[in-house]
Amino acid sequence: MGARRPHIFVAGSTDEKISKEYNIAAQKIGKAICENNYTLVFDGAYGLPGLAAAQFLRKKEADFDNVLICACNQTHRLPYEWIRQLNALMIKCEKQSDVTRTLIKESEYMIFMKGSTGTLTELFQAIDTKKNKEHNKMIIVLNMAHQWDEVENLLKTLDIAELYQIANTPEEAMGYIKEDLNKLGYKDGDNFFWRKNPEEGIESQSDLDNHEK
Repeated sequence: MGARRPHIFVAGSTDEKISKEYNIAAQKIGKAICENNYTLVFDGAYGLPGLAAAQFLRKKEADFDNVLICACNQTHRLPYEWIRQLNALMIKCEKQSDVTRTLIKESEYMIFMKGSTGTLTELFQAIDTKKNKEHNKMIIVLNMAHQWDEVENLLKTLDIAELYQIANTPEEAMGYIKEDLNKLGYKDGDNFFWRKNPEEGIESQSDLDNHEK
């Protein structure tokens, strides 16, 4: 993978009123992604991901160069006016299943907030493809105030704890990402990031330099 800022996929309910806790968490996550100069990946829909994306509107000069939208080809379905006006940083897909695959493909990190069938589809596809060694990306399940205990308990029964992280606060979720980036040698503000390639065993820029010598 070439040089770019860390891409973080934020998934969750299309109903931003699912709970006060998740509403606040989505805003905090979006703000943290924006302030750290990471790139937000989302599907352009209403709800928790939209609340995260809306934090980029608060930038002094909102140009959305840190927002990547993966959406179905019917652009009229995009609910936000500012999304419809974008001419760049958008990947249009033919079907919703293509959107899910693209969201996972384009991200280095994935944060899953509470949601319904669409969110669960994205979560389990991310886990399944990681289990099949199609990627080695960090998957974070955000369980706020025990509101997603049923999903956390289901995951525990599958004996796949090595494939995901559980976070109880947005700060903890972003902390997992920051810790991993530190291990990879990523410097805040740099437009540079190397994700591990399982086939080549490259985990950071220093490893890449050694690999090329």
